[in-house]
Amino acid sequence: MFNSPEEESRVDIWPSVVDMRFLQRNIHPYQCSYTELKSYFHDDGFHGPDGFVVPYPVFVKTQHKAISHVVENKHDFGHLGVYGMHTEYFVGEVIDIAEDDIGKREFRTYIAGGRAINAARMWQDYDDCEIPVGLLDFAQSFATHHAPHFQTYGLDI
Repeated sequence: MFNSPEEESRVDIWPSVVDMRFLQRNIHPYQCSYTELKSYFHDDGFHGPDGFVVPYPVFVKTQHKAISHVVENKHDFGHLGVYGMHTEYFVGEVIDIAEDDIGKREFRTYIAGGRAINAARMWQDYDDCEIPVGLLDFAQSFATHHAPHFQTYGLDI
């Protein structure tokens, strides 16, 4: 949901708007064809034209969040063929997401009007999943200090 045309235009350039130091991994945006993207994968990992190097496994996601994939080797593009219609990608390091007895401890936090208002466990529909203490404070800190240009969005933590 966008509150203005300016906010909508920032979605396309979010890596240059959000303070990337806040992220716990290196992510680089690339504008290229799917064929060109595949050519950056070598025996030892990803080698971007900007000098960004990531050893396998490598995280790849389309900029408009259509699909993501973890590439394990230069022949493992799985369902990445769907990327053929895209020309804007994010490439980065894979991060481990902590797990508990329910599964991955990943939460979708909702930011509305620049305020963290709610959170829910990702990929699970459990009514009794507790939101970790401090999660909404963390999300609010991100919204206030690292993404003040956006007012309404989902933040995955």
